Parts: sequence; C-alpha cells; structure tokens
Amino acid sequence: MSNKKAPTTNSIRTSLNEQLAKIQAKHNSEIEFLEDFRSFIKQRSAIEKEYAQGIQRLTQQFMGKRDFKKPPDLVGFDRTENRGMIELWKVLLDSTEEVGKSRMNVSEMLLNKIAEDMKQLKRTKEAASKKWVEVCQKMNSEILESAKEVTVAKKSYSELERICTDARQKYSETDNRLRKKERKIFESLSSLEKNHKKFSDRLKSCQKRAAVSRNDYHLSIATTNAHLKRHMNRDLPGVMAAIDGEMYEKVRDAYSLYAQIELDACKLTKAQYEDLREQAFLVNRPYVIELYTLANSVLREPLHFDFEPFGKDEVCAITRDHGAEIFLDKDARKWAMKLVKCNNEIGEKHKMLRGIQSVTSAYKKTPEFGTADAQSEALQKIEGVQEEIRHLEVARAKAEARMEALREAGIDVSKWLQKATAEMEKGDPVMMSHGSGANLLSTSAGSMGGSQQDLNGELWDTNSLRSGLEDHLSDMVSITSESPKYCIVLYAYQAQRPDELNIHVDEELEVLEWEDGDGWCKGKNKKGDEGYFPQSYVQPTSRCNSPPNTASSNGAVMLKALYEYTAMDEEELTFPEGAVLELMRKDDNGIDDGWWEGKYEGKVGVFPSVVVEIISNGTEHITDDFTILHSPDDSLDLPPPSSSPPPLPP
Repeated sequence: MSNKKAPTTNSIRTSLNEQLAKIQAKHNSEIEFLEDFRSFIKQRSAIEKEYAQGIQRLTQQFMGKRDFKKPPDLVGFDRTENRGMIELWKVLLDSTEEVGKSRMNVSEMLLNKIAEDMKQLKRTKEAASKKWVEVCQKMNSEILESAKEVTVAKKSYSELERICTDARQKYSETDNRLRKKERKIFESLSSLEKNHKKFSDRLKSCQKRAAVSRNDYHLSIATTNAHLKRHMNRDLPGVMAAIDGEMYEKVRDAYSLYAQIELDACKLTKAQYEDLREQAFLVNRPYVIELYTLANSVLREPLHFDFEPFGKDEVCAITRDHGAEIFLDKDARKWAMKLVKCNNEIGEKHKMLRGIQSVTSAYKKTPEFGTADAQSEALQKIEGVQEEIRHLEVARAKAEARMEALREAGIDVSKWLQKATAEMEKGDPVMMSHGSGANLLSTSAGSMGGSQQDLNGELWDTNSLRSGLEDHLSDMVSITSESPKYCIVLYAYQAQRPDELNIHVDEELEVLEWEDGDGWCKGKNKKGDEGYFPQSYVQPTSRCNSPPNTASSNGAVMLKALYEYTAMDEEELTFPEGAVLELMRKDDNGIDDGWWEGKYEGKVGVFPSVVVEIISNGTEHITDDFTILHSPDDSLDLPPPSSSPPPLPP
C-alpha cells in the first residue's frame, strides 16, 4: 500500500481550483501576448515611414518587456523541429532590428492583415475562455460530487468498523466470563449464556455490515479514481485545447505572413526573414504545453485515491467474506447492464455526431445550402452531442473501473457482461430496467448543475447520508441465494411466544427467512400468518400449492411500510413510514432479488422488500393493529419452546 497520504475532498477542491487558476493564468498571458503582437504591428506600420533608428527603438522596447530564457531540453522534442511562441517572438524582434528602411506598401499590408487578424483572434480567444472556464467549473463540480461519495463511504465504513470493534470486545468479555463461569451478583448461568449468544449474534451482524461498507468504500474509490483519471487525461487537456482554439495556427500564419511581406519588400533582408518564416512553422502547441506543464506541475501530477483502513482492519481489498459475495454479484449484474447501455448510447451519439458534421461540411462547401443561423445552430448541436458523449464516456470509465475491481475480487463479471449484451440485443425490457445507462447519465448531468459554491464547502448532511447508507447496507446483507422457498411440516408445533407460528403436520409453508445458525426460521402459512418455528420441524421442498407471489384472486395483497424509503432512481417508489401499498409483483422471471414492485398513491415502482411487511393477502381487511415480527433473538427474556420432537433449538 502506498505511504502517500490520500487526498481529501478539500485537497481535491484545492487542486481543482489551482488547475483552473493556472489555466486562466495561461490564457491571460496569451491574451497579453496577442495584444503585444497586435500593438507591435500597429506601431511598426506607423514607424515604417521613419528611419531605421525608430525601428530599433521599437524593437528594443519590446525586447525589454520579457526575460527571454533558453527553454530546457524536453524528452521526445527535437529543438531543431519545435519552437514556442515566445522563442519566435525574440527571433522576430532580432530580425526587425536589422532592418534599416521600410516602405509604405509594407506599412499598409501590416496594418490591414496581421494587426486586424490579431484583433479578431484575441476576441475569439476571450470568448472561448469565458465559455470553457465555465465548463471546467462544472467538470470540477462533478469531480467533487464523486469525491463526496468517497467521503461518505469512508465515514460509513469507519463508523461500522467502530461498532464492530465494540461488539467484538463485548463478545470477548462475555465469552471469557462464560468459559470461566464468572457470574455477577444476582446473575444466573442461564442469563450469562443468553447474553453470550446475544453478543455472538450481534458480532456476526456487525461483521456482515462492516464487510459490505468496506466494499462500498473500495468501489467508491475505484469509480472516483476513474473519474479523476479521465479528468487528467482527457477533460483537462480538452478544456485547454478548446480555450486555445486556432490560436497557434493563426499566430503561426501571422508570423509566416509577416516574414513574407518583409521578403518581398527588401531583398537585402531576405535571408533574415526566410529564417523567421521557417521557424514559424516550427511553432508546436504540444511542445509549448509540455514546457508550460513542466514549469507548473499541478497540471500534470495525477490525482488518485487510496484505501485507508480503519483501526486494526487488515483487509485492504474488496472481499467476499461475511456474505458480501451476494452483494458483489448483484452489483456486477447491475453495472454490467449500465456498461453495455453506455456503450450502446455512445455509439448512437457518435452516429448522430457524424450526421450533424456532414451537414456542417455541406454548409462550408456550399454556403447557399443554408443560412448563417442554421450553421451556428448546427455547431451548437455538435457541441451539445460532444458534451453528451463526454458524460457517457465518464460514466463508462467509472463503470469499467468498478467492473475491473469486481473482477479482481474474484467475481465473474464476464458472465454478466455477456448476459447484459445478449439481453440488450434482444431488447428485453426486464433486463433493460436494471441499471439503465440513461439513469447513470442523469446522475452525471445532475452534478453538472452544481455552482462554484460546491468548490468552496461541503453542502451535505453527514448524519442523514450515513443513516440512509446503513439502511441500504442492511438491505443488501439480508439477501440470500441458497434459502428454500417452501417447506412441509414434519411435526406439529404450538407457538409459545407472540412472534411464533402455529404449524401442523403436512402443512405447506412459504419460507421467508431460513435457519441462520440459531435453529429457527420464519415462514408464512396459506392464511397469511407469519412467524418463527423450529427449522428441524420442517423439510424444504421445491414446490408449493399455495397461491403465487402476486395479488390473489380474492383481492390485492397489501403492504405496510416499516420504514420511510426515498427513491434513488426513476424506476423506484418513494413512500413514508406507515404507508399502505398494493403489491404488484415480487419477482422477475421467478427470481426474487429482494426488490418488489408496488403501487402507492397511483404511482408504480420498485422498492426493497425489507422495508415493508404484508398486512393483507387479499382475503383480509386492513386494520390499524399491525404486528412487526422479530427474530427469537430479539426477546431473550422469553424462553424457547421446551418440548417437541425433535429437540428445539436453543
């Protein structure tokens, strides 16, 4: 692991602001240069009528404005084939100093061509700078949103690791006391054993949640690092190139034209200005940018996040332990579909871009083909499509980074990619509803609406984000893929606690929660009653003659919201705690993935099944007396059943 301190949101913000400041400083320096160039040409045009002494004073005036230093040698750039604008500027001044006389036609050509071109170039560059600096600010806002996700994931991970550490300590203390049979005053051995089991179960639960939170932290780092890499490799250089526009070509042409005028005007100075013209073609933007970034390291040093373990946590990579593999596999399925959808949309956008570009080419070749407004509109459409492509490519880079992280963790992402590709080609609406690339794009597009205020402070509620994340993680760890769906009762059992279920021999039950180490499982009978019963009293079966998981023929299946849920996607459903919903569907193609579809206030959407409970199976009326079922472990003061063959679990 790298010993370099990982960047924080504030350090990322500082770096982004510094990058923007350097870009603006570069632009201001170039604007100043263009103004100097234009000013020089105008003054030169007037001085052309005067004697050589005036020309020499002028050149010395501009020579003294800058400290001309020999540029350093760069790897990959031959000094004989590359020149910078300032280097060539000095050559121009040296050549001008050798000129003794000029003529009126030279004065007119300098004034009417080069000076006017530099004026227009300066205006164009200033307009481009204003536009693309705003674009860069929006890009920085997007990066800060990604950095905030890492911060939130890190805080959640740290909090869960702290809780897990406390649970581990309490379990260790209770375990030592139990082994030594050290009881407190008025504490029975039975009570000590119950406490030991309670702390053991709590430790297991904490470990599961901590593992999921740690993985989410890793994945957040992977996606944000991909975004930062994309920013440094493409977005930032792209903004600088857009601000520069055709400046280097225009300046190169101006130098060349200036040299040609001087060659035509005075054959005696031909050698001087032929050399200047040859060097003018050596003006190379990559060479200038390399020199500038070498002097300003903030424009070339990469930004990167590294995982920071909490406390004594020795797991420094994505892990499949503690039941996290189910979450990782589901995440791979979701992001595979997003990646395939992004690739498909990028191809469509490129096709659209080529079509618009063909129209603009027709405008250029045949001006009467369209009006000036039509040409301007076409150029605006090109910029809009290019921006959409950039958003999609950022989303694709993040998705690819996430999938690569999952692959390195041992998840078979190729399987999901192949399935997603096949389903996309078939246009399966079920698969396309999971992980839409449009939803991923809307997240990035939404972050583009951030203002400069996002660069100066953190604007989110940490406690609410942590609470929402913990609820989400709790939902994820509850998923299991190996539990049976139905079972048949082998022995009758009479409920001894409020949260238990009366079962009868040969009765068929729907399994809601299978045995998780405590010997109890939760199920539902045909009447819709739910509760816990001994796992050893039933036998799993692959079939059941009970009604399907959708609304029954006698009426709709109604649900009550145990917790408030806020939609995080267009296809999800928002409802408050206590809301009554109508169940539409429990599964996709016979597979219950933990997400149900329901209707609330006329709107249909999906939501996690763990945040609701069934209160009516279609034959009962809804009442206000709702009973929330709990695991037997939640009522340690109630003893478990004492007699029924086979022996009841503890």
